[in-house]
Amino acid sequence: MSKRFLLLLLQNILIFSLVCSQTKPIRSELSLLTDNDVFFSTDYYYSAGQEIAYKNYINPNSGFQDLLCKSDTTKLVLILRGGIKMFTPRKTGQTDIKKKDRPYAGYDYLNVGVVKFTKQNQGSAFNIEIGLVGTASGVDRIQSNWHEFWHLRPFYGWEGQISNEVVLNLNYSFLKAWQISKGFDIVNNSSITGGTGSNKLSQDFSFRLLRFNPLKESNFCGTVLGPSSNRKEFYLFGGIGLDYVISNIFLEGSLFENRISPLTYPAEPFVFRQNIGLMFSAPNWFCSAKINHLSKEVSEGLDHTYGSINLGFRF
Repeated sequence: MSKRFLLLLLQNILIFSLVCSQTKPIRSELSLLTDNDVFFSTDYYYSAGQEIAYKNYINPNSGFQDLLCKSDTTKLVLILRGGIKMFTPRKTGQTDIKKKDRPYAGYDYLNVGVVKFTKQNQGSAFNIEIGLVGTASGVDRIQSNWHEFWHLRPFYGWEGQISNEVVLNLNYSFLKAWQISKGFDIVNNSSITGGTGSNKLSQDFSFRLLRFNPLKESNFCGTVLGPSSNRKEFYLFGGIGLDYVISNIFLEGSLFENRISPLTYPAEPFVFRQNIGLMFSAPNWFCSAKINHLSKEVSEGLDHTYGSINLGFRF
């Protein structure tokens, strides 16, 4: 992990510990997620992403709870997300679009999801996402203005980005944890994603080591809300995952034949993922840092590593 990544993490932990020290009934959470590969002195492929999320504990006596489940013991958390993502080729200085190893793509999105836990260590999540790909997203202008403001090198080839498309995706995930010993467990996450943007099957196995709560009350799933008995967590986590990719709009363009992008590449059918990170969760705030590694997503590409920092406070 680079020194820049560690210093940024420690700085944000200190800020949040000073701001969010009070204790009060907790039903909601606001967080900010930052993804970037600049932590590792690279700037390509999944180059950057920003996401803001709002989570709210659903009261067991509410009509929404009655609509989704009949049991008062079931825990429901509503999650609203919005953000941007930026995908760029490796040779950003190359002016010939056809010589780039993947297309540019910008993405804006809004996501609405519900996490549902019927047992302490078993639950599910359902998400609906709508977004914009292409020049309509405005990500190309954001990237150009950012580099111009900081006098960074320009990126060439955004005119060849994936064409405009409205994305509608659905995702379902099943989660289950097995306690191996005190301070160590294994978490399964099986998911399916379908729609106009991404179609894939995913399987992940993660571990948690040190001090953590059951999934129903853990920041691992973003469910440290409501009448939790213990909101404190400090654990090392990591895992491996595999995606079986059926389609990927950020590489292959639209599923519709009448919407052709200037440059596309077939997506690799199997993408392997690894990650390792650290989570600290106090009663009123949390901070996590994670290193993500992906195998190549296109045949002409390379493996890719990027970092994630997630900060949030509860109220």
